[in-house]
Amino acid sequence: MKHYNITPSADMLAHLKRERIHDASRFIVGGAFADAHKNPRIAECGDGILRRWLLPLVLHSADYKEK
Repeated sequence: MKHYNITPSADMLAHLKRERIHDASRFIVGGAFADAHKNPRIAECGDGILRRWLLPLVLHSADYKEK
């Protein structure tokens, strides 16, 4: 608003919200979590069986009202 001297439109606010959500998602998914998400971990469970553990990532995207 300071730069253009007008109030941002609803479309612009929706765009900025979407960008913020995507940037936050990139931050969360990066680094060690990305490696753990792509590569399963093998661990021995309490019953003595080796199991592969995958860390699925479920992102809830509420960008659009119709979703």
